[in-house]
Amino acid sequence: MDITSILPEGKSFAFWEQEQRYEQELHVDCNQAGESGERDGSIQKPFLTINEAASVAVPGTRIWIHGGVYRGMCTPCHGRNRSGSDDLLRGVAEGTGMD
Repeated sequence: MDITSILPEGKSFAFWEQEQRYEQELHVDCNQAGESGERDGSIQKPFLTINEAASVAVPGTRIWIHGGVYRGMCTPCHGRNRSGSDDLLRGVAEGTGMD
């Protein structure tokens, strides 16, 4: 039991959020050495640019954007997500963030 969900009167709080589930995760790290063609988006072989990840991402994909400086325009190649909105790309910046 998660003790952070216990209310003062001892009852458990019923959370209404739904846990995010992703069908695929891709990584982008501009600080990695190597050629772009050798990359598959895994944690071991992350893409070098956000656009590389966007070109293979489909709805249900989480893109991890690791610390570094990223410049340029990003254009997703695939359609909208299940809810019909345009938030296909939801990257989480780590480290120094994006400048």
